[in-house]
Amino acid sequence: MRPHRLHRRHQRPAPGGDADDIRTHERHVQVSPRCNPQRTGRIAGASSVDNDDIGKAERLLQDVLKSRVHTLRHHHDGPDNLATMGLLQQSGDTCLRQTQLLGNLLLGQSSLHIHAGHPAKESQMEHRRSRLKRCGHGVIVGTEDVDEGSSMLIGIDWGGTKIEGVALEPDGTELLRIREATPRGDYDGCLALVRGIVQRLEDATGRTGSVGIGIPGSLEPESRIGKGGSSTWINGQAVEQDLLRVLERPLRVENDADCFAASEATDGAGVGHRVVFGVIIASGTGAGIAIDGRPHHGPNNSAGDWGHNPLPFATQDELPGEPCYCGKSGCMETWLSGYSFAREYERLTGHDSLPAQIMDQRRSGDHDADLVYRSWLDRAARGLSVVVNTVDPDIFVLGGGMSNIDEVYSDLPLLIGSYTFSPVFTTPIVRSVHGDSSGVRGAAWLWKETT
Repeated sequence: MRPHRLHRRHQRPAPGGDADDIRTHERHVQVSPRCNPQRTGRIAGASSVDNDDIGKAERLLQDVLKSRVHTLRHHHDGPDNLATMGLLQQSGDTCLRQTQLLGNLLLGQSSLHIHAGHPAKESQMEHRRSRLKRCGHGVIVGTEDVDEGSSMLIGIDWGGTKIEGVALEPDGTELLRIREATPRGDYDGCLALVRGIVQRLEDATGRTGSVGIGIPGSLEPESRIGKGGSSTWINGQAVEQDLLRVLERPLRVENDADCFAASEATDGAGVGHRVVFGVIIASGTGAGIAIDGRPHHGPNNSAGDWGHNPLPFATQDELPGEPCYCGKSGCMETWLSGYSFAREYERLTGHDSLPAQIMDQRRSGDHDADLVYRSWLDRAARGLSVVVNTVDPDIFVLGGGMSNIDEVYSDLPLLIGSYTFSPVFTTPIVRSVHGDSSGVRGAAWLWKETT
């Protein structure tokens, strides 16, 4: 979901944790952000690391590269052709940035004391290094299978109004959930809060886990720079690299609406359907696509950006439309979000009400509330008719606050069919099973196939 920036009720809590206190998940190992250009393997203030530490770091690095391969496979058809296509070479600069901290650890460039005077340990470490090979622009790839470690799955939903974390068992059993208000406009504060939530989940469960993160925007396919986020402070930032830096582990990052769709496809309302179109209508309007239970985003990381299409079949009084944070006017988001629903009612009546209150008024016979609802419903039908004409998904799953309007599920299908090219419209439209927790579960599921 990409929440609307004009949402009026925000909290700004103190960020969780000191952003300068960055450590590995093995607390006794400190990695300096600076490398020794002389490659002496030693920098002042370094900690001592034994062979087990090197082994853990090696596994982490292998996981990072495996995570990167996962990303590349999603951006290029033909996952079995990675080597011949040279994708790692093409993306070597990105890989190098992502793996620099852990790569330095293994190459002896970071703030580590090598065990001089301990021939056995030196020999063991040299043996580990001999099992590594270089690929692309100095990126190190392990030649052995990755040790996945803990089977716990951690998901983070980095939203515009809240950042939520969940710890799941591989079967979907929820172990713990933590939710905090987003420090809006504070990019570093958001990074610190994400790190703090992951730490709290692991401390409380006594386990480490894989980390998947859903963000309110998407990443440039190659540079992995944030783009298209209504939480505009992530745009232009090295989001994936910065998350890797503060979490110091491999991770997978997807758009939050894609995570929502994947969650509902995996163990929610979309189970049994191959192509799931998940629509989130809350303070903003967004969508995600899951195919065979996996997020689909396309080569531009733009699949599902339905909220930033113009309103189809716009009438004269709907043009040019409200300005959108993306720089255009008349986007679907500016017509369908919960904020827009309340705005239309306020313009008619002068009353500032929440969507749920407006629907209560409609059920009590309020003519203005009924007019606002029917206008909103008609626009939603026009927007989704284009999805049917182009994708024709097997099911629509609705999430966000507007999905709680019961009347939508009987009223909307009738209208969509009047706008589609086909005279037949039988696609089910259902409410999400996991509600506003679906995105965070979907983020955790990003690692499901490897555990």
